[in-house]
Amino acid sequence: MSFLADRKNRAFSAIESYSQNISIIKCDSRLEALVDIIEQNRIKTVFQPIVSLKTGDVFGYEALSRIVGPSPFEGPAPLFSAADEFKLTGRLEELCRFKAITSAHALGIENNLFLNVSPSVLDLPGHISGKTANLALSHFKTKDRIILELTERMSMDEYDLFEKAVAHYKKQGFTIAIDDFGSGFAGLNMLLRVEPQIVKIDRYIITDINKSMVKRMLLESVVTFCHKTNARVVAEGIETGEELRLLLDMKVDFGQGYYLGKPQEALTPCNPDAVAMIAKSARGQYRGIKQEHNLICSLNRHLEPLFSHQNVDVAIERFQGNEKECNSIPVINDSEAPIGIIHKYKLFYKLGQRFGYSVYTKRPVGYIMEKPLVFEFNTSIEHVALRVLERLDSEIYDAVVVMKNGIYTGIVQIRDILARITEQKINMAIQANPLTNLPGNNIIEEEIEKYLREDKVFFGLYFDLDNFKPFNDHFGFQRGDGVLRFVASLLREKIFTCDPEGFVGHIGGDDFVAVCQPADIDELCKTIIDDFDRGIKAFHGADAAAKGFYESINRQGQVEKLSLASLSIGVVTNRYRSFDSYAALASVAAEVKHVAKKTPGSSYFIDQRQK
Repeated sequence: MSFLADRKNRAFSAIESYSQNISIIKCDSRLEALVDIIEQNRIKTVFQPIVSLKTGDVFGYEALSRIVGPSPFEGPAPLFSAADEFKLTGRLEELCRFKAITSAHALGIENNLFLNVSPSVLDLPGHISGKTANLALSHFKTKDRIILELTERMSMDEYDLFEKAVAHYKKQGFTIAIDDFGSGFAGLNMLLRVEPQIVKIDRYIITDINKSMVKRMLLESVVTFCHKTNARVVAEGIETGEELRLLLDMKVDFGQGYYLGKPQEALTPCNPDAVAMIAKSARGQYRGIKQEHNLICSLNRHLEPLFSHQNVDVAIERFQGNEKECNSIPVINDSEAPIGIIHKYKLFYKLGQRFGYSVYTKRPVGYIMEKPLVFEFNTSIEHVALRVLERLDSEIYDAVVVMKNGIYTGIVQIRDILARITEQKINMAIQANPLTNLPGNNIIEEEIEKYLREDKVFFGLYFDLDNFKPFNDHFGFQRGDGVLRFVASLLREKIFTCDPEGFVGHIGGDDFVAVCQPADIDELCKTIIDDFDRGIKAFHGADAAAKGFYESINRQGQVEKLSLASLSIGVVTNRYRSFDSYAALASVAAEVKHVAKKTPGSSYFIDQRQK
């Protein structure tokens, strides 16, 4: 037995030794491949657009690294994992950042550039501070458009290192973004400690957010917190139009994901379908504002421009002359198209430098002019305001230029834009429902009257929550308010999906209204009811949702069973009859809604009477 046992032990030892050798060989091959990738510069950069969810414009591009040629690594994640294992993270990241900055410069990038940085590289032996800053300055002459992404994927005991990294790069003048927020451990506590300028929400939270009430509530709290601490929010991993619609409704600042744009070696714009959806959402926020007061041309002031070949001393003379409030002068070419702008305070700063006056005065203004923000005369004021807010802090108050069909017409001062936006917001706040931010009764009436004047076939939908008062009494007004916000979000999503030019309003209480031109009104109503019935269960709790009712004490002190809240929809249309006024349509809609309410549970009823 001892002989057999001895042979068995030797066999196991041989197998174990063989396994270890294989592991060493595999380890050595991975290390060899990693070193080859670094030394042979076998990394290329692709750029994924990060899009403003207010305007649809590209705010910046995230630089993502890809391996060139054959490799045992299946993608960037295993590559960086191996670099961390073999203590080569610093060298690999340095190569990736070099490739990203040089590639972006070669492509002529004018947007912000997002670069990924691991906080751990600061503690690596031989780390040299300032390499990224010097690389940015050598290619872009500024660090203002470089945004460094620091990942939140780390354990609690590494947050001192995270804070150290944030402080290190902020001191160098970089904008800081926290990447993959929601994937780590510290959450909002970490936001308080590092105060980033940008927070990128992890894709796990964004994926199927339109199907998860819990994810919506979580994101809503994060967005609110970030905005109150002056941080902007980027939603990562947007892959469907449904996800984008919900994020637009939740006031997320920027978006990133395959639905908006895939990573490419070129600098690509946002997906046109997504741009259209964002533009539609922006228009919906300004319902009820008279169109002529919402265009940038209404604030336009003509100011005599300079031609690009005229000398700087002409601009100096203009600024020192008697022109009232002349703080900026536009520059045009021979075709009268706007190509630049000169700002008084920036020009005089240059002239005040040593030899500045002699260096600049006899040069053409084209030498010192800056690239302006230029808008067509019929651009909405809110779109202009959102573009202005995306500029650098040093440029945010610079005047913008207006043109008509490509020809210069004038400039607009930022203070005038702010004054008009403030006026609009006040008017909207007066007329909007404070809980749901949907237009109130006055705007509802204006919209329906507009539909009646246009003489097009449309459908008016009147929504009423059933069993809402007992729900409020039992669960409390805070949860009741949550239900109303849920209904408002659901209606915006469904109505604007079927008709981007549709309208949704909040009459008051638990009554809502919508006007649209859907391809299939029955399908629209069924979709709204199905999504409502699924979502409303979360507000009642798991037990009530499972049973289909909840028990409550009535005013007589008796226990009674109450049905879950449901939704009744009354639908009227001018397909079969005409309406001569808003009052006539509202009267019929109320009548039809009562018919729908007679059916237990969520239901809808379409009025098809001809008179």
